[in-house]
Amino acid sequence: MGYKYAYQGDQKTTARAAGTDIPVSTKSTIMVANFIRGKSVTRAQRDLGEVLKKKMAVPFTRFTDGAGHKPGIGPGKYPIKATTHVLSVINAAAANARDRGFGDDLTIVSVTVHQAARQMRYGRLRGRQRKGTHIEVVVAESEEKTTRKTPQKVAKKAEVKPAKAEAKSKAAEKTEAKPKPKTEAKPKAEAAKPKAAPKKAEASEPKASKEKKE
Repeated sequence: MGYKYAYQGDQKTTARAAGTDIPVSTKSTIMVANFIRGKSVTRAQRDLGEVLKKKMAVPFTRFTDGAGHKPGIGPGKYPIKATTHVLSVINAAAANARDRGFGDDLTIVSVTVHQAARQMRYGRLRGRQRKGTHIEVVVAESEEKTTRKTPQKVAKKAEVKPAKAEAKSKAAEKTEAKPKPKTEAKPKAEAAKPKAAPKKAEASEPKASKEKKE
C-alpha cells in the first residue's frame, strides 16, 4: 500500500516526495517544517545547511521546553536530526521535479508532518515507545514576479494626473458661476424713527395753543 499524501493540489504542476516512519521527534520536525514552508528550494537548502552548522537557529514558537533565547529570534533550537531528515526529503522532491522536466527555480508549496505509529522498544529500553514521523514535501515551479514599474504604467499614471486637474478646475468654475443669494438687511432703525417723531409733535402742539389763549 502506497503512501497517501495530504496535499490535494494539482499533481501535473507539482512534484513531491515523502519519508515514512522516520525515527525523529515529531515536535522538532513540525518547527523545522514551519521554518522552511513557502521558501524556495535553494533558500531552504541553504538555511537548513546553516542550521546543521549551528550558525542559524530554528525559531520554536511551540514546544519551547528547553529552547534558549536566540538574538533576533526568541526561543530557538538546533534540531540536527530533524533538519537532516527534512533536508533529505527536500532533495528527493527536487530530484523528482527535475525528472519531470521542471526548471531549477522551485518553491516549497507544502510541508506536512504526521506522527507515525508508536512502536514499543525492545532490549535495554524495552517497554518504552519509540518516536516516529512521516514527512512529505511538495514543490512547484515558482512564478516570476515583476515589481519594477514598466514605462507603459508610468505613462498611464502621467495621463491620469492632467485629467484629474481638469476635473478639479471645471468643478471650481461651476462653483464660481453660481450666483450667491444676497441677504439685504432690513432698516430697523430707520423704521423706528418716524414712529417716535409724530408723538413728540402731538405732545408739543397743545402747549403752544395754551400759550396763545393766555
